[in-house]
Amino acid sequence: MGLTCRECAAGLAHCHGTLIRHSRHGAECTEVGCDSPEVVIHPLVIDCDMVGCDCPQQTENRVAV
Repeated sequence: MGLTCRECAAGLAHCHGTLIRHSRHGAECTEVGCDSPEVVIHPLVIDCDMVGCDCPQQTENRVAV
């Protein structure tokens, strides 16, 4: 018996990558070929500051005009 995840075995839409949520420009996935920024198909979701992105800092430093 091979190793497969439950979602693969059931034919459900899902992703094995991690979704990185950016405060300035949406989300991106670490899985090559994944073009769905939906949280619901990603079991792993993190904020971009966890990977060294400076989006949150740029947002805090913005000045309203």
